[in-house]
Order: sequence, then C-alpha cells, then structure tokens
Amino acid sequence: MTARFRGDDRPPIAELLSAVARITALDLIDSGWISSLETILPTYSWYPKGLNDDDSEDQQGLNNKDQGFRWLAGWVIASVQWLPRPEVGRYVYRQCTKRERITKRSDMWSGHRRQRWKEQFPYVAKEERIGIYTCSGACRVGAGEDDWV
Repeated sequence: MTARFRGDDRPPIAELLSAVARITALDLIDSGWISSLETILPTYSWYPKGLNDDDSEDQQGLNNKDQGFRWLAGWVIASVQWLPRPEVGRYVYRQCTKRERITKRSDMWSGHRRQRWKEQFPYVAKEERIGIYTCSGACRVGAGEDDWV
C-alpha cells in the first residue's frame, strides 16, 4: 500500500511537526527542545561525516554522500517546519536573540546556531540528491522567505 499525501505533497509527519512548532510559538507548551533544527548542522553527533566536504570524488566517498544526503533529507523536512510560518519564524528569531551561544546541551536557541542554520539551508537546497519536496522547503528558507532571518 502506497502512502498518500495531501494535495501539497507534504508527508504526514510534516503536519505533526508543523503543529508542534506552532504550539510552541503560541507559548502553549515549550517543545523547542525537540526541534530538528540541530540535526541538520554538521556539528550534530549523527550528522554524516564528510557530507559537506567537496573534495571527496572517489566512488566510496560518493556512495557515502548519497546515503548521507538521504539521511539529511528527512531531517530537513522536519527542521523546515520551524521556519516558514511567520509566527513560528518570529518565535525562533526571538529565542535566538536571547543568547549568542548555547552553554549547555539542553539549550536549543542561540544567535550562533541561527547563523549556522541560515548557512546550511542554502547548502541543502542546491543539492539534487535531497529530493523535490525537501529542496522546495529548504529553498524557501534559504531564500529568506520567512521572518526568522
């Protein structure tokens, strides 16, 4: 049985993650700690090693990058839910302006991370192996079509 998405081709999990982001932005429940934004950064512990290196041209390196981009695509879909909606983008922006850098693992938002996300989304958006839906979300974020930048 094939999964069917709504007319806008958003996976069902994206709807759930979008709802969590909106609930957090409305200050109903603080769910920022489960945001997937951290996972798209190369500093994340499970981020595929060498994915952002442009010098890997051997076949093994290319195969690893293909797997890495498939892994990253799912996290980009989850992460992008925290940015395009104006109310959520403003929430992320406000939270990130409260501190320049995180000081403990449980901290999510900082100006430094915000800058890293702003750099990472355009990198992901230009990668063909990510996929159409993922790229469209990352392209919107990377192009600055939101209030979070």
